Amino acid sequence: MDIEHEKERYYVLKDSRRKPKVVVCLIRSDDGHIVRGVAVCGNVDRFELDGEHGGKEVAYTYAMQALCYEHDDFVVVRNRSVRVLRSVEKDWKLCGNFSFNCHSYYAPRLTEFEKGLLSAEIVK
Repeated sequence: MDIEHEKERYYVLKDSRRKPKVVVCLIRSDDGHIVRGVAVCGNVDRFELDGEHGGKEVAYTYAMQALCYEHDDFVVVRNRSVRVLRSVEKDWKLCGNFSFNCHSYYAPRLTEFEKGLLSAEIVK
């Protein structure tokens, strides 16, 4: 299935050592649907070897799955995700503390930070 989207934006949450731990991908489809994909470093999504770039691919895949299937999916394994979220708490609070229950979100409630990110012009 081919789905066109006009915008994709990423942001990265880092731990106190500035290592990427959570990568978030936001996509707005051409028909206005918004989805969020969340990749968690470590035992969950294993992007630590590729760093931020590998996390972007994982987050993008989760976001596209939400767009294709039109629902939230891939429930987060709590004990692992809580440990990672604690390590990025400072960055996470700055980005609006979205509810973190799944890896794929269809029509999520956006934080003010995410609204600003999606409304920003793409600079090439």
